Amino acid sequence: MRHLNYNHLLYFWTVVREGQSTVAHTMPNAAMAVTIDIGDPVDLHPPFKSAVGHRLALVARETIYGEKLIGHSPVYKSHEIDGDKIR
Repeated sequence: MRHLNYNHLLYFWTVVREGQSTVAHTMPNAAMAVTIDIGDPVDLHPPFKSAVGHRLALVARETIYGEKLIGHSPVYKSHEIDGDKIR
């Protein structure tokens, strides 16, 4: 197996997350909880399991049970370039 350096691993996880996001947004009854801020950027298994479980529970409560709460993470929609600013 070829040795991957840190930058290759970060790129790999970017591709994986993009694929997961695509599935979560196109498959019925599928969702995704973002955990990049509570894990290790090069390890699939986040060390803080209870925080991951809490986020997944919020997504399920919103998606499956229809509770009025914010269970999903923000999703990028668009941007606009205005001179030297991006809005």
